[in-house]
Amino acid sequence: LCSIVHRELRRKMKRTNPLVDSEALTNPDHAVHDISALISRVKSEATWKNRDRHAVTLTRTPGLHVTLIAMHAETSKPWHRVECPISIQVIEGRIDFITDTETKLLKQGDILILPPGIRHHMKVLDESVILLTLGATIGSRTP
Repeated sequence: LCSIVHRELRRKMKRTNPLVDSEALTNPDHAVHDISALISRVKSEATWKNRDRHAVTLTRTPGLHVTLIAMHAETSKPWHRVECPISIQVIEGRIDFITDTETKLLKQGDILILPPGIRHHMKVLDESVILLTLGATIGSRTP
């Protein structure tokens, strides 16, 4: 019965949101995502063609939020801060990651780890794709 319910849920979710990874629905605790396929899917959507960025959430649980974000060159994310630790892994492209005290050039293969509460913003230098991870601090939940 469970597998029938999961199959129906996967079918329904794919119809309403083509960027939902079906494995994440059947096994959210240990889903495997094909990043290359997700990038292709994200970049084939109208949102990617009409906006400065497009994203798909891979998981969102009380302790972990992982999002794949594709961004066009010469765009930026405004100044902000989050109250949880984050990591930004650059899958494609180059990004200037800027805090109040420094600027770091992040390129394909780099990962940046940032503690909670640090004010920051990003300037996208080349068309880029990042994997953004928000983690919970002990005793709290992700935003």
